[in-house]
Amino acid sequence: MSGNHITERQIRLYMKLRENFTQEVAASKASISVSTACRIEANRHQPKKDKRGWRTFYLTSKIYAFFLTFMFCEGLTIWLGDAM
Repeated sequence: MSGNHITERQIRLYMKLRENFTQEVAASKASISVSTACRIEANRHQPKKDKRGWRTFYLTSKIYAFFLTFMFCEGLTIWLGDAM
C-alpha cells in the first residue's frame, strides 16, 4: 500500500513465506509491494528507527541549577550564621 510504513512483522512474515513461495506471492501474502520485497531482499530496506528517549538534559540542567542555587544560598546562610 502506497504511503504506509511496513512493520517488522510484515518483513519477518515475508522472509518466512519467501522460503516456499515466489517473491510476488510472498509479497502479496505479507501485504507489501513487490518493489518493497525487492528492497528487503537486496538489504536496501530502511529499518524502522527506535523511538528516541526522553530529552532530559534541559530538564536535568534546570533542576540541577535550582538545587545548586538553593544549596549555595542555604550553605551561605549556614556558613555566615550569626554574622548576618
